[in-house]
Amino acid sequence: MALALLGGCAVGSLHHVDTRAAAAAVWVGCATAAACWREAEVRAFVAAALFGFWACGVGLASDASWARLHTPLRAALVLARGASSVGDSPLDPVVIRGRLTDDAAPSESGVRLAVEVESIEVDGHWRAAPGGVLITVTGQVDPATVDTWRRDRRVRMPALLRRPARYLDPGVPDQEAALARRGITLVGFAKSGALVDLTGPGTWLAETTGAWRSRARHLFDNAVGRWSPRSAAIVRAVILGDRAGLDEDTELRLQEAGTYHVLAISGGNIAILAGLLLGLARLGAVRPGIAHLSVAALLAIYAYLVGGGASVVRATMMAVIYLVALAVDHRTRPLNVLAAAAGLSAVLDPLVLFDTGAWLTYGATLAILVATPIVTARLQTSSWMVRASAGLLAASCAAELALFPIGAFVFNRVTAAGLVLNFAAIPLMTIVQVSGMALLATAALWPDMTTALAAVAHVSAWGLVESARLVEFVPWVTTRLAPPPFAVMAAYYAAWAALLLLRQLGAGRPLRAADGSSWGSASAGPRAVARHRALRAAVLVATVTACWIVLTPSTRFARTAVLEVTFIDVGQGDATLVRFPSGHALLVDAGGSAGSRFDVGRRVIEPVLWARGVHRLSHLLVTHGDADHAGGAPSIVHDMAPGEVWEGIPVPADRLLQHLQSAAADSRAVWRSVQRGDNAILGGVRVATWHPPAAEWERQRVRNDDSVVIALEFGGVSIVLPGDIEASAERALAEQLPRAAIRILQAPHHGSATSSTWPLLAAAKPALAVISAGRGNRYGHPHRAVLDRYRAAGAAVLRTDVDGAITLRTAGQTVEATTWTGKALTLKPAMAAVRAPTP
Repeated sequence: MALALLGGCAVGSLHHVDTRAAAAAVWVGCATAAACWREAEVRAFVAAALFGFWACGVGLASDASWARLHTPLRAALVLARGASSVGDSPLDPVVIRGRLTDDAAPSESGVRLAVEVESIEVDGHWRAAPGGVLITVTGQVDPATVDTWRRDRRVRMPALLRRPARYLDPGVPDQEAALARRGITLVGFAKSGALVDLTGPGTWLAETTGAWRSRARHLFDNAVGRWSPRSAAIVRAVILGDRAGLDEDTELRLQEAGTYHVLAISGGNIAILAGLLLGLARLGAVRPGIAHLSVAALLAIYAYLVGGGASVVRATMMAVIYLVALAVDHRTRPLNVLAAAAGLSAVLDPLVLFDTGAWLTYGATLAILVATPIVTARLQTSSWMVRASAGLLAASCAAELALFPIGAFVFNRVTAAGLVLNFAAIPLMTIVQVSGMALLATAALWPDMTTALAAVAHVSAWGLVESARLVEFVPWVTTRLAPPPFAVMAAYYAAWAALLLLRQLGAGRPLRAADGSSWGSASAGPRAVARHRALRAAVLVATVTACWIVLTPSTRFARTAVLEVTFIDVGQGDATLVRFPSGHALLVDAGGSAGSRFDVGRRVIEPVLWARGVHRLSHLLVTHGDADHAGGAPSIVHDMAPGEVWEGIPVPADRLLQHLQSAAADSRAVWRSVQRGDNAILGGVRVATWHPPAAEWERQRVRNDDSVVIALEFGGVSIVLPGDIEASAERALAEQLPRAAIRILQAPHHGSATSSTWPLLAAAKPALAVISAGRGNRYGHPHRAVLDRYRAAGAAVLRTDVDGAITLRTAGQTVEATTWTGKALTLKPAMAAVRAPTP
């Protein structure tokens, strides 16, 4: 029934279905099931009931998906201020009034507030406009003020609202839709904490739990933070589910080690807490039924106390269902508890299938429930230590085997380090959890124990993080890879399902054939032989698909019959992928932004490379060291292992370039400085460097006019990539450019008013100008005067902020240009033979 409900949710979340049609289908399924029950038609009853559950899932998910993607808030803003009010660049602030759905979360860019908007002020009148928004409060905000912004309190503030950032590229998920399914329809910022007014308290229960969370944070920060702020952040994450204080390096280290899961309040944490409470109940001689119900109630209270996140709710739901079943003496298999929890999750949130955490929670739990008993059953006579170690190893292996395709698909990472590190991470997490809870319990009653418990929590948290350094010594245990195709993942899981079924057929509880003979018995004869053959086939399929997921990306080598150039949409920045007929791949720049934790290299550029079939780069060129060109380069070097990294004029003092050089050294990439006159031939394409000339003095800072300018020359086609050069460098470039039958020019400096000058356009005579700029960027790129100059020069214009990723394909005679949004353009030599423009 749970599978039918989840299957219906999958259909309804992807395809909108009329609610009345879904309700009618549910009614038909229920009526048919009732009729079959009366007639004792068991199979027909089961089929009708499953159809009813499936139709219910379709209706629930379709209605929820439509409501999340089409909110009254957006509609009210468009009605009041026009379509431009829901765009990429906020024009005027909107006064919103609503309820905080979570405690304030400090971040590097400000303080994040999740607000469920109830109404907006338009022309002095309040209009109902429900919808979720994520607001960043910028500037310096007093920590005491941040502490007052608690879940369920009412707020009012003027905020600049816009659409969430999105990248229109092949292989890059739609982040706007993903946020909408989580209840966030718009994002924005408030310019000062002084503009955020608290207009009312939350409910009594919300205020009580909010005060408890605040005291717990202060206690951890003061008691554990005196030893290490990082350890305090770890304790807060394990006890409260609050990961806002974790630094980027710690999160990345734990992710690569495969132990990041211990920082989320999930099944492991809830199981430890339930075990502790049941142990205390047993010591207090509490009757089992009362103990089970009491522990279930305490777990529900704890889940509400820590904020009721999705992972907490899922884990608590499974524990509560199981404990209540035990309390009423309902003997059921743990798998039925898992199915009931999954089905209830789908009813509460029909879009649960879009929550990666749900995949991980239910997938890991299913694997552990299936695999661990198989191992421990063979060790009944062994010591408890052997059984515990074997059970932990079996659980780790089962979870890794079940989840690594999901990890590859969602996180583009597979790690085997967790198999070993979980032996340290899980016990250390348990100590952190127990000592942290003991610290909360004794802080008021037994203050003398605070220092000792805080020290234990600190040492355990330190060990938890430092154990992840294993990856630094054996880096091959973790790898970044492309998301596997659905067909390969389906074959992998189908093979494991067949293995479990075939094991059941031969494990003393065989299924029966139609004639009553046992499919798994020795007397079945040919059937037993067929079972063994099927078993071997399933093992082979599971092994081959697993190897395909892990090993194939590193051996594939992308080839193309033509020269292919893709201008990637990286927001306000540059990144251009060049694929040569020989299979070589050159990436020119790697986007990024200063002061942001968003890794555009891993989150945007690498998925585009994988979508284009590129799994390794032969060359990486960084035109200059500005963050919007080189910010994502270190990750690219680490993950895509280019053979050579090219830079222009060195800037020894620049920290970003120093970081990039260090990453290149670690990856054993050859580091080269290129300048005017350097050429390379790749797959019959000449890569000519036209700028910069040799430096006459050592640069102390990055300069736009030092950008490397290359031209890709293939037959009669020339594609010029000029970086961020400005007027003076453009004049020097204009004197050197040779004639070309078709020339495509990437607009220098994102279409800035100080670039794309007439001397360059007169010399280049571009048939097409490509502008890489971010939607609603604060610089006003591309400038209107620049667009007018390109039109006057007779050049067509394509823009990444409007058209998404732009791809050029040429065999040297003509050029086919296509965009992510569906535009198509063919350039021929006759189109390029325009007169030199005049000012």
